[in-house]
Amino acid sequence: MAKSRKCLLISAAVALAAVAIGAIIVTLLLAPAQEKEENSVNGDTGGTGGTSDNIDGNNDTFAIAFPQGANSLFIGHSFFVPIAEQFDQFASAGSGYPNHSAKFFKRGGENGSPVNLWNEHKEDIEAMINSTTVELFGMTTGTNKTVVDEVALLEAYTQWIDLGLNYNPNMAFYIGLPWSDYPSLYDNATAYAIPNQESSALMWDILITKLRDLYPNNHIFYLNYGIIAAEMRSMFERGELVDITDMTGSKADSIFVDFKGHAGNMLKHMAGLTYMRFFYGTPTDLILEGARRLGWNRQNVVNILRAVGEANEDFMLFER
Repeated sequence: MAKSRKCLLISAAVALAAVAIGAIIVTLLLAPAQEKEENSVNGDTGGTGGTSDNIDGNNDTFAIAFPQGANSLFIGHSFFVPIAEQFDQFASAGSGYPNHSAKFFKRGGENGSPVNLWNEHKEDIEAMINSTTVELFGMTTGTNKTVVDEVALLEAYTQWIDLGLNYNPNMAFYIGLPWSDYPSLYDNATAYAIPNQESSALMWDILITKLRDLYPNNHIFYLNYGIIAAEMRSMFERGELVDITDMTGSKADSIFVDFKGHAGNMLKHMAGLTYMRFFYGTPTDLILEGARRLGWNRQNVVNILRAVGEANEDFMLFER
């Protein structure tokens, strides 16, 4: 009996510690962007790393459309929606982003592509749009591709954008590029990164630039967050990814959790933190401290998020 009581007390203490740590993380992540944005964007993090902690590539400033949060809808597959859900967990657990809320619609694989969601689930998703004032509508590019039907691709997105604008003419839109699936089929990190790099440039040329021309009065955000997986694999193969022991394995200490390439914890966390920075402008020092308290090596996080910034610097919406 005494042994059982001792086990219960230990379990309770562990649970309370987890809650306390979670509260600390939330406090760190949810400070409004404008409080420290000026210093953070320029690499000055108040003595916590200086310019070496710059994670925004060569951008001196970038458009932060929603410094207080946004009412969002994300539709897509399992390489997209779980990242948005991670972002939602970071942003909604406290009061730092009072305008934040999020809804999700997920279907697996190509069933989560914009064209298939339009053909099979338009009514369901339109009902979600109609139920509230959506400010940010997120979609995925689907799997990494280098050969596409440009006309059909453009239509797949314009029909959703036109539908959204019927409900809110000021709606912003986000198109996110995920990482490549089936990572073990690639011999090494260099080979694995190529499809992502090629798809990123292709989607920019044949889709994003055209959408921005077609909808000049609305924000069309574009983020290659898939580069996170490629950078993590590269660091792992060099023996630099401190907290990861396997490319594929358990979610706690692997990049991927299965042959398909679904994300482990670190990949989800890095992508979710990228969203916090990208959409809400969460200051760099809070991003890095939050990541540390989640258990990740600070320099690893800096290197990963800097790679994201560099890969996306030509796609950013700059402040006017």
